Amino acid sequence: MSATWLELPDRPGRPLALALGNFDGVHLGHQAVLSALGAAGDLLPAALVLDPHPRQVLRPEEPLQLLTTMPERAALLHAYGVKAAYRLPFSDEVRNMTPEAFVREVLHERLGVRLVVVGSSYRFGHRAAGDVAALRRLGRALDMEVRVAPALRIGGEVVSASAIRRQLGAGRLAMARRRLGRPYQIGGMVVHGEGRGRRLGFATANLALPAGKLRPADGIYAAFAGPPGGRWQMAAVHLGPRPMFGPEPVVEVHLLDGGDDLYGRHLEVALVRRLRPARAFASLDALARQMANDVTEARRWLGEEARLPRAVEPATWL
Repeated sequence: MSATWLELPDRPGRPLALALGNFDGVHLGHQAVLSALGAAGDLLPAALVLDPHPRQVLRPEEPLQLLTTMPERAALLHAYGVKAAYRLPFSDEVRNMTPEAFVREVLHERLGVRLVVVGSSYRFGHRAAGDVAALRRLGRALDMEVRVAPALRIGGEVVSASAIRRQLGAGRLAMARRRLGRPYQIGGMVVHGEGRGRRLGFATANLALPAGKLRPADGIYAAFAGPPGGRWQMAAVHLGPRPMFGPEPVVEVHLLDGGDDLYGRHLEVALVRRLRPARAFASLDALARQMANDVTEARRWLGEEARLPRAVEPATWL
């Protein structure tokens, strides 16, 4: 099956082993849940995700920036062994389902699930009334096995999407990467900018990020970049406002060894290291000198990174 989202069918042709969760980021904790699907025998390994994220609906006054867009999440779930990724719209009907109704009507009657895998903190049903104990009780009544992946801790802290969001927001890429199991990626269409980078000797591709995608702390980053299915290239990336030119946040990608015209194409960027915060300079010449230093520093860090095993597919970085 392709790495896309499926709408819920009426009884798939093959019984399911189903992972439940939001899976934003598909981090190491999520990967532990997904790995339990691998020992499911003849069952089809699948995942079910609510969309939009329940927090975006239940707490709209607290904007939630996500680690992964839905297409990114589908690609990652499939890369980690999921064969069928189901999207369940978080409608009023679903939102108001009791835990009993969710398990019986969605999991048992609609999907024919034989095995359910969740994390230890999983909650479900109206007002999150259902927990792991309730899921086990309901599963026994429907001849549905329930497996629970224990919480994964790194540095004494449970690995979670919310913790990774905080780390990225503070520019702590190494901490976030350790919990994701890969560099954090952003991506978007290349759009026309104002051409200032080219005039300074450092042409950039300007990215339009998808709405709701988390942008890490403002600053200058060393990264790898490339179109989906294409070749990774070393890059220096500016995220956030440009102190000398205006407050509007931008994503500018400078390919260190040049590249083709990317306008109108999608570009993926894997952020490797935050080199420095953005700041204003006394003159454009001083800015150009600092940009040259940034390129040198980025090339040094990325040369070290290039010695590590990594894939060449920008869509997943696995």
